[in-house]
Amino acid sequence: MPFIRKRELVIYYILSKHYGINGKFNIGDAYDVFKWALSRKVFRNVIKRLVKYGLIERLDRYVYVIKPLDNYLDKLMYGFLCSKLMRYAKSIDGQITCYSDEFVITLKDSKELDLIKWVLDRISLFGVKVRVHLPPQKSQQQS
Repeated sequence: MPFIRKRELVIYYILSKHYGINGKFNIGDAYDVFKWALSRKVFRNVIKRLVKYGLIERLDRYVYVIKPLDNYLDKLMYGFLCSKLMRYAKSIDGQITCYSDEFVITLKDSKELDLIKWVLDRISLFGVKVRVHLPPQKSQQQS
């Protein structure tokens, strides 16, 4: 997910101050706030990008609602943690799959779990669910 640009962040901030978080607004009324600084086309494109980032939601053709910034920051954090955990898991010969609500780590044996356990403990502090899959243990048969 790309990081939001300064202009988009400032417009989001002004809209959230003017209409409040979870506040509905008409795009025409919102443009009146910015028409001294932005062309209509630029404002429309910024609104489209804010919708793409999940900072505002389109309810109707002209009606939008402002979403909390936390949603966007959570997505950024999740993507960052996923990419870093993928790199770390690869270094210990593991594999990770990132789903929308959890990370699933597949390890070859329990020795690798000891190497990654402290990382998983820290990631779980951020509210991210982590599941670890280990292959079934082969029982040693006596001859």
